[in-house]
Amino acid sequence: MLQPDDRGSGERPSSPSATTWRGYAVALVLGALVLAAAIAFAVQLREGIGVSGKNRPIMWSVYIANFVFWTGIGHGCILVVASGRWVRGWSAILPRHAGIFAFAALVVGSLFPILHLGRPGRFYWLTPIPKEGMLYPNFHAPLIWDFLGINSLLFGVLVYLYFRLVPDCARIRDSSVGLRRVLAEALAAGWRGSSAQWRRLERLRHFMTGLIGIMALGANLIQSRIFASTPNPVWESPATTPYFLLTALYSAVALLILLTAIAGDREHLPGADRFEGTAKALRLLSLLWLCFTAAEMARLWHGGDPTALAVLESKLYGEYAPVFWTAVVFCFVLPNALLAGARMRTVGATAASAAAVLIGLWLDRFLFIVPTLAHPRLAAAAAVYSPTWVEVFISAGAASGFALVCLLLTRLSSMPSAWESCPRE
Repeated sequence: MLQPDDRGSGERPSSPSATTWRGYAVALVLGALVLAAAIAFAVQLREGIGVSGKNRPIMWSVYIANFVFWTGIGHGCILVVASGRWVRGWSAILPRHAGIFAFAALVVGSLFPILHLGRPGRFYWLTPIPKEGMLYPNFHAPLIWDFLGINSLLFGVLVYLYFRLVPDCARIRDSSVGLRRVLAEALAAGWRGSSAQWRRLERLRHFMTGLIGIMALGANLIQSRIFASTPNPVWESPATTPYFLLTALYSAVALLILLTAIAGDREHLPGADRFEGTAKALRLLSLLWLCFTAAEMARLWHGGDPTALAVLESKLYGEYAPVFWTAVVFCFVLPNALLAGARMRTVGATAASAAAVLIGLWLDRFLFIVPTLAHPRLAAAAAVYSPTWVEVFISAGAASGFALVCLLLTRLSSMPSAWESCPRE
């Protein structure tokens, strides 16, 4: 049977402390934003997709920017999980939190293509199952592979999290009665904590870690190739795929720092001095982001394509210049200014830098999509886009729902799991 570890004081791991009034206030605010998003979605269903601001030639806008942003966070968190086995200093609890964040981010991100359809019922025709007249989706289209990649990844993350929770289900089974015991016994799958079971479960967990890491790389590749396969002079860049991978890792590291700091699990972050290692990683990723951005601008400038130059000028000193320079400040200037010295790399400064990075990366995703569509090759069809209140409320509600679910799940799972607190027999 499972027993508490005898290391340290020998006491059973303490349960999370009681939620304060500030926690309830934050949950109330987040819940109110989710409700506002539901109202905005109801307005969109009644009035039509036109209230979201989509119009020719800007057929992809905030919804697709949200899709790329949230799925990128999911891919990055999975890569953090996959790398945790080989990086020294990672606590056993952090991959569990990263897996939770990845699943929640992928769920939130996968909702936006459905919202983008305008008529959500059409989502049925994207599923790869026989329909009326034996109609199937076009498997040559990249979007269907994006759909299959995200759903396969969601299933893989669920299986990975389940393998990590099997010993915890056995611990709940041994201390519960009634229906809770029946459910825990079914999920524990006959777990008794023997050395053979530990070895088998370790092998399964390592296999799933590698598998979902490969699946995340594949899904990220598919998503980037959807853009790179277009004739657009900005999206067809050879750096699109590594750029998507870099921003996915950058956003995932920033999210893990921010939510782990808010949840109060600072000691579970890597690095000898708690946030010291993650602060350095954030600065390194900010430098790489700046290098990719500058290299892409140089490519567009020297290419001489009039359409590409129009997109570049709109970002540097045109209608999208305020958004672009805000993204530069949030993604590069603030992380390096707040974390420049060793004494400046405090928990508060690192968390503030992570929050700024997340905002900047969302703006970066917006700039990747909208200015390109606003300047088509036919100059007479150029347009200017600004988000509507429906898009703003739905985007804020999605972020609030993600934060609410993640904070709740990390609080419930903040006590050490059986992987940390139970010895191997």
